[in-house]
Amino acid sequence: MHPRLPLSLKAALLASCIFCPFITSASVSDGSLGNVMYVGDSITHGINSGSYRWALHKIFADNGISYSAAGINTGNYSGGVAAGISYGGRVFNNAHSSQASARAYEIAGRADGANYGRFNGSNINNWLGLSTEKTKGGTYTGQTFTGTAAPGTFFILAGTNDLLSDGNNGTLNDRLSTVTQNLLGDMDSIVGAMKTANSNAEIIVLSIPCWTQHSNGNSNATHQAVADYNESLKNWGRDKDGVTVIDVNQGIIDVASSTPFYGVRSMFNNPAGDGLHPNAQGDLLMAGNLAKGMGYAGRSAGQERKAAHELGVNFGQTPAITQQELTAKGFTANNVTISNNTINFNKSGSSTLTYNWGASQGQDKGYTVDFTLRLGNGATGGWDTTNNFSLNLGNGTLNVNEAYIQWGSTILYSKDMSANADSIRVAYVAGDNAHGLSAGYYVWLGDVLIGEAQTAAGGSSSGLTFSYSGTLDAILSNLALDGSLSYAPSSSGITGPEAIYLAHGGASALKPGMIEWTTDTGATAVAPAGADNTYNVRNSANSNIAVITGTGSTRLIHANSGAYGTAENRQDLWVTLGEGVISDNGWIGGHTSDDLYGDINLRFAEGSIGKSTVFGTVNAGTVHGDIYLEFSSSTGNFDTSFTVGEADRTSVAGAYATAVNGDITMVFNDGIFSHRIFGGVYTGSKTISGSTSLYINGGTFMNEIYAGNKTQGTIAQGTSLTITGTNAILGKADGDNWAWTLLCGGNKTSGTINGGTTITLKDIAATAGDGSEHKFDKYAGTIDGKGGGTVNGEKKLVFDHYTAGFLGTLQNFDKVQVTGNSDLALDKALGDTVASLTVDAGSTLRFNQDQGATLEITNNGTIRTSHNLTLKSADTGAGTYRVEGGTLDLAGQAVSGNISICEGALANTAGLGAGSVSISGITGNISLGGLEGGKLGSINMGSGTGTISGLTGHADLSGSDTQLRLSAANMGAEGTGIIQFNNADGSSLTLGELTLTLTADAVARLTAPGDYAFHITNAALHADPNNITLSEYNGMAWDITRTEGGRVIISFGQLDAMVIDSNTVKNVTSAATLGATPSVTNNGTLNIDLSQGTAPQDKATTIRYLAGTEAAALLNTGTDHDVIITLLNETSADPDKPGNTAYAGSILGSAQLVKDGERRLTIDGRITASALNVQQGELVLQNTKESSIISGALNVEQDAALTLNSASLAAADLTGSGSITLAGGALLTIARDTLSDLTLNAAISGTGTLKLDNCNLVLGTGSNLGENVLLHLGGGGLRLQDGSTIALEGLHQEQENGTLHLGANGRLELASNDGKTYSFKGNITGTGAIAHRGEGTQIILSSGNGNVDVSHTQVGGHLVLGDKDLAAEGTIAYRDISIGSNTRDASGLDATADLSLMNNTTANTLSMASNGKLYLGGNPSQRAVRLVLTGSNGGVAADLASGASLDLTVNTETVSHSADARWAAIQAENGSIRINGTSPSINVNIYGLGSAGDWAILPQFTINALYAENGLVTADGASWTADMVNLTYAGFANLVYDIGKVLSGDGKLFQVQFTKLGDSPLKGYASTDNQKTAVDSLWAVTSAPQDISPAMMEFLNAVGNAQAAGDTGTIQSALSSYAGSGITALHSAQKGALKDQVLHLRNRITHMGASLQYVNDDLPRFNTWIEGEGGYRKLDDRMDESGYKLNTWGGTFGFDVTCSDSFVWGAAFSASYGDLDAYRANGNLDSYYGNLFLRLQSGRWAHNLILTYGWNDATLNRTAGVAGTDMYSMHGSTSGSSWGAFYEGTYDLYLNENRTSVFQPLVNGSIYKSRMDGFTETGGLGMSVEDMDSTYGTVGLGARLRGELSESLMGRASMGELRVQVVQNLGDRKTTAALAPVGAPGAGFRVNGAREGSTGVQIGAGLTIPVGYTGSLFADVNADLRSRANSLNGSIGYRLTF
Repeated sequence: MHPRLPLSLKAALLASCIFCPFITSASVSDGSLGNVMYVGDSITHGINSGSYRWALHKIFADNGISYSAAGINTGNYSGGVAAGISYGGRVFNNAHSSQASARAYEIAGRADGANYGRFNGSNINNWLGLSTEKTKGGTYTGQTFTGTAAPGTFFILAGTNDLLSDGNNGTLNDRLSTVTQNLLGDMDSIVGAMKTANSNAEIIVLSIPCWTQHSNGNSNATHQAVADYNESLKNWGRDKDGVTVIDVNQGIIDVASSTPFYGVRSMFNNPAGDGLHPNAQGDLLMAGNLAKGMGYAGRSAGQERKAAHELGVNFGQTPAITQQELTAKGFTANNVTISNNTINFNKSGSSTLTYNWGASQGQDKGYTVDFTLRLGNGATGGWDTTNNFSLNLGNGTLNVNEAYIQWGSTILYSKDMSANADSIRVAYVAGDNAHGLSAGYYVWLGDVLIGEAQTAAGGSSSGLTFSYSGTLDAILSNLALDGSLSYAPSSSGITGPEAIYLAHGGASALKPGMIEWTTDTGATAVAPAGADNTYNVRNSANSNIAVITGTGSTRLIHANSGAYGTAENRQDLWVTLGEGVISDNGWIGGHTSDDLYGDINLRFAEGSIGKSTVFGTVNAGTVHGDIYLEFSSSTGNFDTSFTVGEADRTSVAGAYATAVNGDITMVFNDGIFSHRIFGGVYTGSKTISGSTSLYINGGTFMNEIYAGNKTQGTIAQGTSLTITGTNAILGKADGDNWAWTLLCGGNKTSGTINGGTTITLKDIAATAGDGSEHKFDKYAGTIDGKGGGTVNGEKKLVFDHYTAGFLGTLQNFDKVQVTGNSDLALDKALGDTVASLTVDAGSTLRFNQDQGATLEITNNGTIRTSHNLTLKSADTGAGTYRVEGGTLDLAGQAVSGNISICEGALANTAGLGAGSVSISGITGNISLGGLEGGKLGSINMGSGTGTISGLTGHADLSGSDTQLRLSAANMGAEGTGIIQFNNADGSSLTLGELTLTLTADAVARLTAPGDYAFHITNAALHADPNNITLSEYNGMAWDITRTEGGRVIISFGQLDAMVIDSNTVKNVTSAATLGATPSVTNNGTLNIDLSQGTAPQDKATTIRYLAGTEAAALLNTGTDHDVIITLLNETSADPDKPGNTAYAGSILGSAQLVKDGERRLTIDGRITASALNVQQGELVLQNTKESSIISGALNVEQDAALTLNSASLAAADLTGSGSITLAGGALLTIARDTLSDLTLNAAISGTGTLKLDNCNLVLGTGSNLGENVLLHLGGGGLRLQDGSTIALEGLHQEQENGTLHLGANGRLELASNDGKTYSFKGNITGTGAIAHRGEGTQIILSSGNGNVDVSHTQVGGHLVLGDKDLAAEGTIAYRDISIGSNTRDASGLDATADLSLMNNTTANTLSMASNGKLYLGGNPSQRAVRLVLTGSNGGVAADLASGASLDLTVNTETVSHSADARWAAIQAENGSIRINGTSPSINVNIYGLGSAGDWAILPQFTINALYAENGLVTADGASWTADMVNLTYAGFANLVYDIGKVLSGDGKLFQVQFTKLGDSPLKGYASTDNQKTAVDSLWAVTSAPQDISPAMMEFLNAVGNAQAAGDTGTIQSALSSYAGSGITALHSAQKGALKDQVLHLRNRITHMGASLQYVNDDLPRFNTWIEGEGGYRKLDDRMDESGYKLNTWGGTFGFDVTCSDSFVWGAAFSASYGDLDAYRANGNLDSYYGNLFLRLQSGRWAHNLILTYGWNDATLNRTAGVAGTDMYSMHGSTSGSSWGAFYEGTYDLYLNENRTSVFQPLVNGSIYKSRMDGFTETGGLGMSVEDMDSTYGTVGLGARLRGELSESLMGRASMGELRVQVVQNLGDRKTTAALAPVGAPGAGFRVNGAREGSTGVQIGAGLTIPVGYTGSLFADVNADLRSRANSLNGSIGYRLTF
């Protein structure tokens, strides 16, 4: 029984049903792969490993999978294993067709650049004999695989190098679409070649393996891009017949890695240096995944398979694990939880489970443990890879954690173990060195082997311990073990036809029919020689087990003579006749004389001679047992001497005049048998109660073989004769001829066989060469199913895995079966007696003769016939009939399968199904015999010719592709249709995609341009001309213009304009077609496929005046890079040629595009191409959504123009000297594979970006790069010519390996307009200047250059200079620094030109204009930066215009240098610092005191701000005075210190003195209580700087800046946000929600109770109700005291019991979910309430009481900070609880006599206690919040009006209600919270929330509507109105009375 196939193989199985002559067939499904070719790159070749092929070979050997590897290469690229190594008795020849570094395009035969050249220029077409021309020319003379050597199965692993080695792998993600398109195109070519070579081929495609780190690409984006390609590969393979794509990455991908598609490092060769090529562990998992994907069983490692419940210690097939069972079976559990048949190890501390199996087998026979483990919670909370769940076996440990299965510390498999459902099996395997199996531990996951021969420390284990010390769930289940043997897991996977490898007995040596010989000890003896000797083995050896040798001839030899054994005490005989045993003048028998009770097993071993006849039993009474005769001696020669006449001479017979109460089996492995063989009775009317079975595996047989009797006797249970393989010789020379041996399943002359006969011909393949003339594949004798006498039962012939022609004659068979993936050709008829034929799935039968008799056929495979064949009855099989000639007469029978016909006829087809007939590969005329059109499925004529006739009705082939080959006979007025219907007038033919090819005589008639008619059919033809393609023609332009009747009209020569409408498709396969078309308007899809062209002119075409208005239009140029498509727009006087055109669609594909003609072509869509050449005119691209990609070069010739209108275009190179305009922010990307110089000859202008990857841009002295162009360097640099000036929008470079080379005295001007920010990171070389003149920001991160000036002139702009890494110890150097322009715009008098130095800087001089501003450290950075000036200009080092500004950042380092009078933030070593102007003054602003914790609060300190060796002077040489420096200070220091100015006596040093303040300067700004408490808190924070967090420091700096600026509004806002009164809203809303909930319940209770108008005799009465509720509450903010808005929804479920006329009690459960908004905060408040209530009615008085308890879940998101700076977000979550009681009393005043209207005065009161638990916020300014609790209540006074509104049909009235009351709040009305900044508990404070008015008015209304007799709908609405607060809520519900 074969297991069910996986879905992935279904497509492959379909392909295996089609027969192809002379090619070996393969069947993946049955484990017979045939010839196998592995195709690929280095991963298949093998780098320091045998590759996955070696691991897969072991799987095949373990499971008996049949295959033979072939290829052009042998061995591994490096390391690996030697060819000829074996495993399990199967040799691994290490043959393949792979090569390290190979690309898919090389294998496919597509030349692609300089990288081409692996395989010595050959390709798949060469290897498969499809072509002798190599890819780039030259003749292939290497090995080819054709005919019987053609591969039946291919494995392909290609694409790794195409993805990672070609092009910049860092940009693979950007190029992935194009790379995927090219790569899958190459895969199509490879698969196409394989299918051409063998249409039956099974093709297995492997996904690209993951990797770790490798020079080919390591970025996250690159890893993800390859993973995305694998998904595309899977989608590609889904619809391809015979192709299966299998993901081989399971277990290899590291699930814990943050990098996507990242492998486990230890599974790859040399992880630090290679990391791409799998090692032996990676190969093991790849092969396991591959086999699993094919549906095969996993590795068994030569071990017997057993399921867990079959092991020695188990808990049943459905495991029942309890504490009692564990103890009973010998387990000891400690600190575990046992429940639900699982064991959880998650308890605190160490948890263990131990078992001792005593004296284990150790290295002798091994032991086994099996279990399932689910561990942890995956990625949640991060991967725990340190706390291992361990299985310790004493000499080895398996460790499992959340992400890995490990042996010791070696990772075997990576998987999320929290989701694991596969069993884990660990077995110690003793090993089998003789067959390549190493000893050690083997580990399986499911049935996939994941650990092979893992090291064992010592020889044996006495038991095991499971242990775990973590706290995650570690759930063990399905536990089983065996301490005596090693077993592989059971598997439902496929196994093959060959012997499986079992290590305990070596590779299986048993041939068909053989039995396992006894291993018990027996005797040895020598048979005595002598012409009259009779030798009784059992008596003479005194043993029923004996090995006998001989020294001469013994007349009679018997295994036993005389009575032996009894029915109660059976005695089996095991006799081996060995060296020299011979009987020259008698016979050899198993038993003679009297009865034998037992089996006879008689073996002729190597060296025995035999000589005489052999009988299973002779001249005895009865043998009560089975008889087994085995002939395995090459020296055996079985003649006869007891008979003389040739008619009686016999070599072997089952029984001579003896009855057998059992079976007789004969196995022939070797020897010569000169005379006949009989499986049954030779003579005597005796009975064999069982069956007779003959197995012929080898030997020479010169006479007839009968499975039955000679002349007499009866066989009760049938006979069988099996020929296996071609080793046996069946026949002998007869003069010059060869006489073949008769094979007969029956008797010779007479006798009886009950149970039928079976002859099986198994594993017969074609042979060739010397000595093959008489092999069985050449057998031409007679095979007879009956013979003489009587046969009762079916006479059957089986061809099992028969893959050759059968030349013999068949007779006397009832049934023939073809099975086991046979490929059988019959040269003769089956015979008149055969009534039934079965062809099983995967097998093929070809008839080479007419089959005269009608047949009952069940065809699940393929039947090929070129002669007449008639069916007798319905065929229910799912196979295919391939008609290649003759007539297949279906006799009107139902046929479930398909018919494929290439020549010949069908007859009587009424029983066929819809679409079941296909015409393919036509070789002659076809008559379909009146086939109804709906039964025709497809037509593909191929290269043959012929007509198709005999159709009727309507044939619809629109669902398949049709290919027709037309001849001259199908052309012109006299032509006839190639497809003929019997009743043309009433018939039709509908086609989908149609491809036409022409014969030579048809082409010869195409002599001049014009329309030609081609006759397709004599019926009505329905076909869309857009779906018709002409693939062979005379080279003229052509176009399918229309269909007429049954004809297709094709225009040749000059064509009309081509117009493709929306949603239509046009296919063009001729280069001349478009070349002859005057214009093309495409609003649909135009597919151009010129890939079949061979000459260059056949791959080049022109599209004139391309136009179209549909954005969805597509021009598809195909996948061939050699195709050239010219887009021509030229000037013409012809009004039909418009010159400039616009095309709204896209142009996609791999062709080369050329824009030619002097006019303009505008393309709105996307383009992809292998090259783009703008030769003339203008090409405008304006797709703003998707980037256009050119995989090759972009060339713009002189006088040509390319314009990008807000579009993006990427290319691999840029050439030409034309103009390129980047308009509207367009992006042009040039990305080279390797770094090289790019000299820009084209003129690039506009306002877009030029992005260069791996390019050093070289610009000339006259820049052809526009000043508004942004230059983006993605790797590489910019090089200026000496003395040149270049102006750009900006310079941007993300990577730090860039270079800016100024040449000698070069000048680079950067604009950065419109407030943009650009950044350059790299080296600056040369001499010259960098000038920034824009209003944006230009960042230059470089160590600088002391020979380069830097300047920034534009106010509002910013130039930032810093070290590459902005490292604290980094330094930079420049020559002269210039800031500002001394001109101010009247509209921006305060605007400055800013320059920041982010690292300590050395410069020659500094020059600052009045609007210049220098930042040292970069406000608001806390880094202190110095500027040291080493030069002087006329004695002046720094020239500062009056009004210039210096922003100095100081820290503790600055303070520490205050004693050094020559040290300052700005220090001039050799000159003065001069202030120019008539009223000299400068602005100095001080920032920062360092990071929190770096300093302590000092009472007073001084910093050195400016120092000049030649003095601090004015323009007239006077020294500075203090009032010349406008000193400001900001940030944190402003909140703590007052400052003063100090000038040194020598006029060289300016200092700033800091003095600590006595109190916070913020107090004067605080206006609210909350602000005042915030000020106190912040002052406390500043008093403990060591506790200040970075976020708090930023906040304090921002507050300090606002205070320095005197910005009252900003300070007050910041203080209010810091105070965080929004926190109080949680508690305020909690209280309001509780009161609303109680009122909801109060409204329900007032309607409860028994009606006093009626007699209530059915009490107690039970009621239940449910309601939905929604509400809105609002409390207004009071300045910065937070109110809130609460929107709620929820519901209540309740029940109540009316116990009496006066008493009701009940309970209710409510849930309310609320969205909360508060002062600078929002969140959620979810509340849940449990309520008990009662109602007491006493006369007119009613009393209602409610007891409630609630609990809350709350979250709050809050923001705080200083306006205009970064705001901080905080988050907190907490819970709360409330309880309370509510009482209401009412008095009824009836308003009418029947008391249906009532006025109720009411009074109520309540008391509540609520608490919101304390919590700690996360986020920058998070607070620790203490508990908030309140005790509060209400009293109310009001009235209710209630009355009946109307009465229902059931006599129940609707009720309405109005109510109003005045409510007074009591108790804690105001909400406050105690807060403290996180980490600063000493800075705590209290904050107030808003308070609602104490007195309110509540109004409400209600309505109750009865439903039926017991139900009612109700609705309520309530409102609470009071000062600063109001609420509105409502509910609707349903009440039911039981």
